[in-house]
Amino acid sequence: MIRLCHILISIYFLGFGVLVSCEEANYPSKPIKLIIPYGTGTGVDIFSRTITAALSDRLKQQVFIENKPGMSAIVGVTALKNSVPDGYTLGILVSANAAQPWLIKDIAFDIRRDFAPIVMLYEGPLVLTVNKTFPADNLDEFIKYAKANPNKLFYGSLGVGTTTHLAAEMLLQVAGIKATHVPYKGSGEIHASVAAQEIQFSFDNYISPRPLVDAGRLKAIVSTGKKRANLIPNVPLMSETYPGVELNYWTGIAAPLTTPKSIIEKVNFEVQSILKSPTLIAKLNETGSEVGGGSPADFDQRIKDDYDRFGRIIKTAGIKAE
Repeated sequence: MIRLCHILISIYFLGFGVLVSCEEANYPSKPIKLIIPYGTGTGVDIFSRTITAALSDRLKQQVFIENKPGMSAIVGVTALKNSVPDGYTLGILVSANAAQPWLIKDIAFDIRRDFAPIVMLYEGPLVLTVNKTFPADNLDEFIKYAKANPNKLFYGSLGVGTTTHLAAEMLLQVAGIKATHVPYKGSGEIHASVAAQEIQFSFDNYISPRPLVDAGRLKAIVSTGKKRANLIPNVPLMSETYPGVELNYWTGIAAPLTTPKSIIEKVNFEVQSILKSPTLIAKLNETGSEVGGGSPADFDQRIKDDYDRFGRIIKTAGIKAE
């Protein structure tokens, strides 16, 4: 008798005919590792652990986390690229990875070509906040002040090439205004500096400045999202003034390139099912983020689109790769 594991069997998965081996059909048959390119306790780590716990239940196999922080997520993402493409090593990609090839010479990966995107987990806008005494309550007033005071604006970010930096550069470019970049090590320092009027503004995930906004020390001016955030529905979008101008951070799951398509589709299906949880959606909304989802092709296109979007911002700003 021909052993089942030595033949190819045709199965229908998610409505598509896919030719898979017995090993793929029985996936997963052992624990799965998810590489997170940040340390334990970070926002990405905490949310990923929620996903892996639910995914373990659905796949009937343990999905465990391996934290590989370093070099702004480059260490972990490089480890994912170099992993065996058998479906038993997955990893997290973040929006910053789409900007890094424009900023780092000889980077070890090409975000567009070295991975098999699986699914976006969540995304969200960056929100411009200023000190409560800043003489502007909306974007038009902010821009008028900036044009009248070209050498008086300083803004904080989490470093060159981060979405907190690129969102500010995007505004400067479309509005034709100037401001000086001041990098910080953490979000808390940035928002404390805005509150203390040491710098004038910053862009960040709303969850970071929210305590100071709620305390009346900061005010939110505009959001870079595609639609008004549920958490701050009264904060207008930058695209309402400049159509098509938007920028969201995102986090998603990917696998090494050449990982079997049937495995990519299976993980996508299971994670999308998890992302439909009302409790999970509510928790994300409370952080200023929104649930992701979509097909592997959707995530792949988003990576390519943001690679191009970030590249335009970086080149226009005159930032050189180092």
